[in-house]
Amino acid sequence: MVKAPDFDRKMLLLATQISHQLEMKGVLLAVLENLLKTLKIGSNAEVTEAITLNRCIIKLILSLLVEPAANRCVLVFEQPLAYVGNSCPNHHCCKPGRFLLML
Repeated sequence: MVKAPDFDRKMLLLATQISHQLEMKGVLLAVLENLLKTLKIGSNAEVTEAITLNRCIIKLILSLLVEPAANRCVLVFEQPLAYVGNSCPNHHCCKPGRFLLML
């Protein structure tokens, strides 16, 4: 949606509303992150929106982390940097040979 030539942030706002109503937390997280990426900070209003989006993203990640079926590796290690071993040492949620640790 973000890469569409006729992209409008209002589309993401609508996706935020729908995913929140349907309790689709994964989709909501992706939409909030893209809203933050597409935000052009130039005034105090945009700074306030960025802070609000960050707070929502952090709160959502924390609520996802406590779910029993949470993919913690994806939520915690979004941009992995170094290969560590066969699996996640704490909860074995990663595929064998794919666990990476941020340095």
